Amino acid sequence: MLLGGLAGFALQRSNFCFASGMMNFFMFGKINFLRSLILLLVLSSAGFMVYELFLERTGAASALRLSEAAVSPGLHTLLGGVIFGLGMVMAGSCVVGMLMRIGEGSVTFLLVLAGVVAGSSLGSLHLSWWRDIFAFEAVYLPSFLGWPLTIVLYFGLLSFLYFYLGRRKKHK
Repeated sequence: MLLGGLAGFALQRSNFCFASGMMNFFMFGKINFLRSLILLLVLSSAGFMVYELFLERTGAASALRLSEAAVSPGLHTLLGGVIFGLGMVMAGSCVVGMLMRIGEGSVTFLLVLAGVVAGSSLGSLHLSWWRDIFAFEAVYLPSFLGWPLTIVLYFGLLSFLYFYLGRRKKHK
């Protein structure tokens, strides 16, 4: 509860929202949110990689491994992303922003929450059909490339993007 309250407070005070952050990047060229998102990916990915490596090295049960939950990309992923993005635009907020607005007392965003729950429930009912027809085989990079190369490529790409965006900001 305390951690959730602190996270909610920090998100609300910073006005954190994926929808507005992406809109600011694509429409106005503002990169602050994108750079923050890259840092968030670096920190969270490092934690997940340490967790996976620990489980792999200790021979823990595969049910605990995140790699066992890798989802196959496919047309369903693209279509779901487009629908989700349109929903964010129509709602005027991402899911995090919606929860913040509800916490601030906005009754309107309770309707948005109902839409998110209904859409997620409906999507889960026929997800297996989409996966069976349109999914590709899941690729777990450490299994394909090995951990050292995966770490170098992943963090190298994110570092490049972070510093490229920082340079772009200085030249404007």
